[in-house]
Amino acid sequence: MSENQKPTQKWQQKFEDEVFCCFVGDVDGDGENEITTGTLDGTLWVFSGKTGEQKWQKEFEYRVLCCFVGDVDGDGENEITAGIGKTLRVFSGKTGEQKWQKKFKDGVWCCFVGDVDGDGENEITAGIGKTLGVFSGKTGKQKWQKKFKNSVRCCFVGDVDGDGENEITTGTFDGTLGVFSGKTGKQKWQKKFKDSVRCCFVGDVDGDGENEITAGTLIGTLGVFSGKTGEQKW
Repeated sequence: MSENQKPTQKWQQKFEDEVFCCFVGDVDGDGENEITTGTLDGTLWVFSGKTGEQKWQKEFEYRVLCCFVGDVDGDGENEITAGIGKTLRVFSGKTGEQKWQKKFKDGVWCCFVGDVDGDGENEITAGIGKTLGVFSGKTGKQKWQKKFKNSVRCCFVGDVDGDGENEITTGTFDGTLGVFSGKTGKQKWQKKFKDSVRCCFVGDVDGDGENEITAGTLIGTLGVFSGKTGEQKW
């Protein structure tokens, strides 16, 4: 899209309750992307990315707080990982059938599928209340966890500092943006904000060949930080 070209809406969907999470990815292996959406009335939805046509939905007793599409268990097919109330659940992308779930004492606010520790297999990283947990994608068995002073509201797995190993970037309700080693959980650096950090993403923002962390807060502040040092760029 050129600088002067205005975006046009292709389609829209209306819901009875607030849309709390969404993810774009090939859910069912048809070679085309779908949009997976979770709403606060406890519904998980999958829509065609092209047309917006609903493919399937599942209803739950609790709010759908996060969703992620990726190959959790290494079977070559994508699953949907979702935080639903105080549970972390994995569903077949094709059928919606539940593969496994884990129950917790607190709500699952964020989830991410990726190879955290460099073992060649994907893990699920999740923010569960004031705890960051890393779980085997195949079995759901916990690999390690870290405790925080406030609830973990966002998490992202990616090579932040260009060392060839993935880190976990987190944002918490008290306004802390943190970077941790994926292998050990040891903190590399952190930054403090005046309000809750609600979203974070790792990628090369400015085309300099190095990844930055982009983070957004509840009061409407967007910041870009060097992945290596945490220094704010803008």
